[in-house]
Amino acid sequence: MGFENKLIEINPSKLFDDENYFYYLSKDKYLHDNIKIHKFCFLNQFVDFIELIYLKTGRNINYKPGIFELNNFRKNNEELIDFIIYLNYNMNLLELNDKKDINIIKELKNEIEVLKDVRDNFINSCINFLSSLAKVDKEAKNLERYDSQNLKTKKIEGKYLYEIIDKINDMINDFQQKKDIIEKKYDLYPLEITGKILFPIFGFLYKSK
Repeated sequence: MGFENKLIEINPSKLFDDENYFYYLSKDKYLHDNIKIHKFCFLNQFVDFIELIYLKTGRNINYKPGIFELNNFRKNNEELIDFIIYLNYNMNLLELNDKKDINIIKELKNEIEVLKDVRDNFINSCINFLSSLAKVDKEAKNLERYDSQNLKTKKIEGKYLYEIIDKINDMINDFQQKKDIIEKKYDLYPLEITGKILFPIFGFLYKSK
């Protein structure tokens, strides 16, 4: 895909050499795995990096500061993508089966474009937040030394980290509200239901993973 950096490294040859990574150092005398995680892991739709790390090292790092945000962003990004795919699928069905309903098709196209803009803004805000958080981690030399005070004291482009993450959470809440309205407006099955029932039949059309 043209991305040359490794998303995850277990026991990397170098630590704290790149500000685009989070680091988690082992202090367990029985488990000696140091972990290096790229901030773009939150864009990966096919691999649950938390589960992968657990399988490789036996360590659940989901609740480590920074990693929690990374994994949370990954889940929200996946939901945004899944819903856009789902709407596209429904719109294509309308175009094939009911060409007279031009207005509904136009409305759906507009809803999809709005959600694409929401996702673009979400991605950009996440990148800004995680870029700054990775720099904090590099300064601390270990995620364990990062705490909530960093959210209140660290800034990026004139904004505190907590202000950026609040904006991201507002975007997700806005998306959830839009999603509920769209499902009711077009009488669609909720994505959670279609994903469970139709995934075995339609695969990636309903779930990206």
